[in-house]
Amino acid sequence: MRSVDTRFWKDSWVRKLNALDRYAFLYFMTNTHTTWCGVYELDLSMAAFESGIDERDLMNTIIPRLSPKLIYVDNWIYIPNWQRYHMSGSGNLSPQQQKGLVEAWKLVPSKIMAQIKAIEEKGIPSIEGIGGVSASASASASASTISESDDSRGLAIKEKDMWYKNQEEDVVDYDSGEIVEPVKPRTRKYPNAPEIRKIFQEVLGKNPASWNQHKTQLLACENLYTERTPAKVRSALLYYQANREEKYCPQISSPYDLDSKWTKLGEFKLKQV
Repeated sequence: MRSVDTRFWKDSWVRKLNALDRYAFLYFMTNTHTTWCGVYELDLSMAAFESGIDERDLMNTIIPRLSPKLIYVDNWIYIPNWQRYHMSGSGNLSPQQQKGLVEAWKLVPSKIMAQIKAIEEKGIPSIEGIGGVSASASASASASTISESDDSRGLAIKEKDMWYKNQEEDVVDYDSGEIVEPVKPRTRKYPNAPEIRKIFQEVLGKNPASWNQHKTQLLACENLYTERTPAKVRSALLYYQANREEKYCPQISSPYDLDSKWTKLGEFKLKQV
């Protein structure tokens, strides 16, 4: 279970939001797609369906007003201070939260991480206090903002830095999800990938050995296992198998396809009801 620190409502930046923006920001922090690093995939049509806010309003007015506390990049949400709103009462991340933070960063695609890094390098604050837009404004408002320990701040920075350094230099075609240059030896483990691959074998009859050599497919397996659960993956594939010939049904032939098209498959299912 995840909870939001009750001091959220006393934060100076939050108090300046209008009611709709405050509700939208709270939705983006607490919906079922979120991860512990504050970076997660979310199609705005699904956000509109779940929150009840018009998709055009989200894109054209609300998300721009929530910047830089919320960034929308290629169907991915980035909330720089996400962890701070979900800390334990001590003001530090619990061991379980720290573990979740480490694992969550591993599941963010390289393409999205590169864009986030570019945004941060342009000066948009990500670790500064949540009470203002700039570092100086944050400092002046520190008395009324949620406190953040140096340990927690250091952990967030350290995990992102480690993520950048640990990425293999594979070149990936993000349209197909395939690696287009030889795979280098890898040290990272993907313990849950075999179970997801087994489900693809049982339902779709697909489980090529090449999936075990592709970082994109392995990461997708891990994300499907942790964020969707094997039971939901099986259910989604069974639904896809029964409806794959229907018009507008998204085509799925690999873990990467299912992970990246999960929202589209859900929208297709809703339209068939």
